[in-house]
Amino acid sequence: MKLIHWISKRGNFGDDLNPWLWDRILPGWRTISPETIFFGVGTLLHERRMSGFRVQKTLILGSGVGYGDVPTIPPNLNWDIRALRGPVSASLLGLDESLGMIDPAYLIGDFDEYRLQRSRQRNVCFVPHYSTIQDYGLEDQFAASDIRLVSPSDDFLNVIENIYSASLVVTESLHGAIVADCFSIPWIPVQIHERFNASKWNDFTSYCEEKNIIKFETFIRHLPRRLGPVSTRKFRHRAIVGHERRLIRPFIEECAKLDGRLAERKVIDEKKRRFEETVRKVKLDYRIN
Repeated sequence: MKLIHWISKRGNFGDDLNPWLWDRILPGWRTISPETIFFGVGTLLHERRMSGFRVQKTLILGSGVGYGDVPTIPPNLNWDIRALRGPVSASLLGLDESLGMIDPAYLIGDFDEYRLQRSRQRNVCFVPHYSTIQDYGLEDQFAASDIRLVSPSDDFLNVIENIYSASLVVTESLHGAIVADCFSIPWIPVQIHERFNASKWNDFTSYCEEKNIIKFETFIRHLPRRLGPVSTRKFRHRAIVGHERRLIRPFIEECAKLDGRLAERKVIDEKKRRFEETVRKVKLDYRIN
């Protein structure tokens, strides 16, 4: 199969983990003819991308809808949609919500190397959006902080290990939240960068009691009362020209004082069970050994 996933020039762990993940949960997928297209983890399904695959056999297994117009499913049945990232993606495609299962990265929590119970002393990490780390750096800002900065552009196994060893994850990265949740580590969702796509979180947060994402913009709006007589307009101007990078650390430190979240365990366990059964059926239907 030819695996389709987003490849960032500087790296983005939630996308980079694709080949490794599928080698673990669908071993043998590489032996299938590359004429078969395989859409895996990521917000991959939009009309601009999918219009190029209307006549090819295409397996969709856990992908999400977003970053453009909703794709039109071709009438020729070439798209084999076995599972989507969640019910919102299924609804957008006009399909039964039962196809909206779970992000495949959830299965990482069942891998043997992550089954060991660890002592989780207070150990907070922050996983920004890859655009935030690219535009603002932030390494110097967090050098003296108790919060560990984890770049999503690092090697994906290092990112996963950093999340696995944390007691709380403050994250602008969707897969920062998903990977934390698969380990039952509480997480707090934040929005900093303008390229943050809140809509792609909807599949995931549909399994959560609390769905709001904490916005950096709101923090800036309240800063005049915290830091003295500096106008909101001035802070907004700084945000436009990039000087607000100095404010990101105090924002994250404030967020880390909040209670972390976890998705509903019974719902997640059932979604995982159904997805694993779907993977077993894919192995049989595609004769993957």
